[in-house]
Amino acid sequence: MLPTVTAQFTERFTNAAGFGQSPYYTVQTLATWKLDLSTFQGSRAQRAAASVRHDRARRTASDTLSDAWDQVRTNVEKSRAARASLDASRLALSVARDKYASGKATLLDAVQAERDAFSAEVTEIQAEADLATARANLRLSTGHSRVSP
Repeated sequence: MLPTVTAQFTERFTNAAGFGQSPYYTVQTLATWKLDLSTFQGSRAQRAAASVRHDRARRTASDTLSDAWDQVRTNVEKSRAARASLDASRLALSVARDKYASGKATLLDAVQAERDAFSAEVTEIQAEADLATARANLRLSTGHSRVSP
């Protein structure tokens, strides 16, 4: 879009007689400006492509943030459910131990209740870890470089 400018300087001299006055100088300046419709169309296309890339990046960032937020909400509910399951398993373990102590249940019933309580504890720990990870991902999605515990 901008003109091209070129310049040339020439000095000519001779020590032979009869070839004119010596030295003489020539200065030439040339400005070339090329106006091409394809250049204008190309720059418009580049601006439109840049706008599309910007919109796509903005939408991708918004989608990433929305997905991270949804993941946090989902993991909060999973964590609540795991805590409720753990409480129920601990209560069932207490009931199974009491029944076993009074002779109304077998050792197998008490062992299975312990296994279920242990499994509920593992599930609750995993749910809490998933929630912490989802919160960290959400924080990073918002542009914070540091993740607090």
